[in-house]
Amino acid sequence: MNIGIIGLGTMGMAITRRLIEHTHHSIWGYDVMEAPRQALRQMNCSIAASPEDLLRSCSVVFFSLPTNELVAAYFKQAIEICAPGTIVADLSSSLPEIIRAAEPAANAKDISLLDCPVSGGPQGAEKGTLSVMCGGSAAALESVRPVIQSFAGTVTRVGGLGCGYVAKLANNMIVGAEIVAIAEAMAFAQRGGIEPQLFFDAVRGGAAGGPVLELKGAQMLHPDQAVTSRLNIHLKDQHNALACGARLSAFMPMCTAATDCMDQMEKRGYGSRDAACVIDLFEPLSGGGTDKIQ
Repeated sequence: MNIGIIGLGTMGMAITRRLIEHTHHSIWGYDVMEAPRQALRQMNCSIAASPEDLLRSCSVVFFSLPTNELVAAYFKQAIEICAPGTIVADLSSSLPEIIRAAEPAANAKDISLLDCPVSGGPQGAEKGTLSVMCGGSAAALESVRPVIQSFAGTVTRVGGLGCGYVAKLANNMIVGAEIVAIAEAMAFAQRGGIEPQLFFDAVRGGAAGGPVLELKGAQMLHPDQAVTSRLNIHLKDQHNALACGARLSAFMPMCTAATDCMDQMEKRGYGSRDAACVIDLFEPLSGGGTDKIQ
């Protein structure tokens, strides 16, 4: 079976490596940038000359894309080009209405769509421990579950088409609020006379501990670490959640507050930095600085 993945950014590349190393299928990759294509040439992977080439050649296609617009465009292209019986699964975070709008045309072509956004970061992809939240038909999911399990530790069908996106947005609402709360608490503790590393060590084993504190708290303490989740990518999910919530008439004060903090950082030019950079809104942990809230 030929399996394709379009979008070879940080997450897409990590997932592609897992597919190459932990499945017995032929893996195809495509990205608009030459650097990731060149990296895959060093592995046992077929580099598609174009997205059309990949879509014609693969019976299972994954997307790992950064924007709503790209997701919508590639769904449209896949429905036009893919053979009947193809399964197209989006691993990105997007809006439910995008995949639901594509469903009638996909059904007419006997193409199955799935929204399967992932959580756990590139480290989770490399270890095969991602959490995957799936929307779409149970039959389509079961047919590709063994492939998804090559890079995931948990694969859960949360409902019909679009529900995977909703689950991921809700997941990132929690993560976004946690990131801002950790930054606020660290700066508060420092102002109260506690050295940041000591505060981190004191609370990480208690009720406030968890994966977000471990990863983002450490990055707030050591901002020179490698970026694991860019601010602008997380901010996209925050705005998607607010847009979706507005249509659902949902009360979302925590998401609104976290989004406002991240918006301020993006306006200051921090978009490509790790989302942990929100610490600089409150007070850089190195001490001093002019970026703190007045």
